[in-house]
Amino acid sequence: MKKNFKNKKSPVTIKDIAELAGVSVTTVSHALSGERYVKEETKQKILKIINENKYRPNVIARSLTKKASKTIGVILPDLNNPIYTKILKGAESETVKDDYILVISSTYYNAATEADQIDRLNTLFADGFLFIGGSKDTGHLEKANIRNLPAVLVFRWAAEDKYPKVLIDNRKAISQVVDYLAGLGHKNIGYIGWIDESTVDSDNKYSGYLDGLNKNNLILNEKNVFLKKDIMTNEYDESYNILNNYLKSGKKLYMSALICKNDNIALGSLEAFKVNNLKVPQEISIIGFGNTDHSQYSSPRLSTVSVPLEQMGSAGARLLLNAISGKKIKKETIYFDTSILNRETLISLKNDT
Repeated sequence: MKKNFKNKKSPVTIKDIAELAGVSVTTVSHALSGERYVKEETKQKILKIINENKYRPNVIARSLTKKASKTIGVILPDLNNPIYTKILKGAESETVKDDYILVISSTYYNAATEADQIDRLNTLFADGFLFIGGSKDTGHLEKANIRNLPAVLVFRWAAEDKYPKVLIDNRKAISQVVDYLAGLGHKNIGYIGWIDESTVDSDNKYSGYLDGLNKNNLILNEKNVFLKKDIMTNEYDESYNILNNYLKSGKKLYMSALICKNDNIALGSLEAFKVNNLKVPQEISIIGFGNTDHSQYSSPRLSTVSVPLEQMGSAGARLLLNAISGKKIKKETIYFDTSILNRETLISLKNDT
């Protein structure tokens, strides 16, 4: 008889525990739940085997027989990011209709952490995975998803086409922002954000900025670009520090408008301008990206690119629910459109020329 399943590639099951203990699955279930009497000696033996094999018992009763739990694993990089939480809100509004619950994990862009979270969710017999945001690499997702569960990517620009995706065209969206600013008479347009090889959206946004300049015959001035070559883990503070340090050093801005990678960065930039006595939008226009809830409460109210985040979350969740129910879904990319909200941080320069 085997002593343990430490080298087993798939998750250890309650059946495995029963085999090792030399008892029935029902006895293991009763030892864990306490619903029926189990001899103390037998119970301690079962608990010891569970501990040695790192078995994580499923807390949902139906999984004991069906290996299903009406549970969806949601994995995202950072719960503090308001873009991801709005997508999550949309997803939950859809999954609750089918009586599913969400189990949420943050990875902070760490592939090993993401793989571990998938493994943990497998032990809960999750019925599928919803990946919100994250890196372009999905190879580790394939390896970790040993039960080959349905999965959908939302706001995650993966290089492979192994999963259905719900996205926006970031490159096109930012290019349209440049068009809009050029239409307001801005010729010196800057950009602030970050770019990292592990993600696609940051690269696409900066590429859209360059596309827009080229399309409108505007010259790229490197002094107008504030681009961190790594992920901003605290976007508000980092963008504030970048611009505040630049301005405190006595350097001048050569731009009349600034495009920000997202609203967090825009709000940090807005604060840096205030601290350095630059009037927005009279001296510098600024626009964010995402239309997150707090963007409309800044002073002045932030102009931004509106993204239908909740609708994207809802669409991704419905795709996943359809797949879980056995419906065939195409491994296609569904694109949502964006729009520009001109609130109070943009000004037209046409009358000044």
